[in-house]
Amino acid sequence: MPKPTRAYLKMQEGEFRPLLWAQNNKPNEMLLGIYGLSAATSILRSAWPEQVVGKSDLPTIRYDYNDAVHVGIAFDHVTCHADGRFHLKMKDNSTVYSHAMQRVQALGPDTSTFLEVFVVSDIASRYAVSRKTKYPHIWFGISEHQYIALRGMFSGINFPVEQQMISTMSQFQRHSGGVVLTSGTLKGVFIGGPSTISDQAQAGRPSGTILSFKFPVDAEHWHIKTFLFE
Repeated sequence: MPKPTRAYLKMQEGEFRPLLWAQNNKPNEMLLGIYGLSAATSILRSAWPEQVVGKSDLPTIRYDYNDAVHVGIAFDHVTCHADGRFHLKMKDNSTVYSHAMQRVQALGPDTSTFLEVFVVSDIASRYAVSRKTKYPHIWFGISEHQYIALRGMFSGINFPVEQQMISTMSQFQRHSGGVVLTSGTLKGVFIGGPSTISDQAQAGRPSGTILSFKFPVDAEHWHIKTFLFE
């Protein structure tokens, strides 16, 4: 079985703080995990109501923390199955959220972009320092008072998702680097970089990592679901 690829926040002092991991668990199946702030096991703290939005409305979407629904369960991983099913698995083997992607094409090496992921970390100093890095891994350079915003796209290994990502990110001014994860029949591209948050904004933000999923419904609409992990 392929090993998971871990993503770390690398501090200027050479410290590594684990953020997330991705794994092509078996042909045409992908796993994604989020590390907790203080331990390997993260807590699914809360979830925002899901919504379907038009492509033109995406830039205007804002999340009010007061709209999030409390969950508070130990989290294990996200699974994207070959038949298009998607679910969040908890440590107790329960499923808190399940979604069937509305597509006629099952996941495989020629599948176009089937999922977009947005990860917005907490400030780096809040994550636990790893005793040692595990391979394979990637890292993003960051200072202790910064956070990192990552955008990811996942497709079959034969689809040019890298070109789609570059075209999409060209409209944004700030991004410092990217990485391509390939394993088996699926691949993912992550692009992003560190930013600084104001003290006022940080004070009003709940602690933890924000993870948002965008599923394509059709050419003009996206199904969005967002979670907070601590």
